[in-house]
Amino acid sequence: MRDIDLQILKFLTEGKAYSNGAIMQNFGIDEPELKIIYENLAKEGYLEKYSQYEERNKKENSSQGCGGGCGGVCHSHDSGHGGEHSCSSSKDWDYDNIWVLTEKALRSI
Repeated sequence: MRDIDLQILKFLTEGKAYSNGAIMQNFGIDEPELKIIYENLAKEGYLEKYSQYEERNKKENSSQGCGGGCGGVCHSHDSGHGGEHSCSSSKDWDYDNIWVLTEKALRSI
């Protein structure tokens, strides 16, 4: 992993949200370079696209009783009857350009 990739990974794992513009300004890089960094971090397993995260999350929720039909986020409600599950739709949201830190990223830093 290149030094700049590691620096940006550390920056991202600080637990704050930053726009691409803020990251580029802080590190003195341009958009094509940031795209390469994101792709490198994804190849190494430190980042994943939100769509990948959402798909994996649906599978995990399905095994916990939320059902495979959740197109968004599953919520558990304990009403004293063994718990109920409901879904929040994400159809109105645009997640195409969102990257998610993986568990590997959080453990490695």
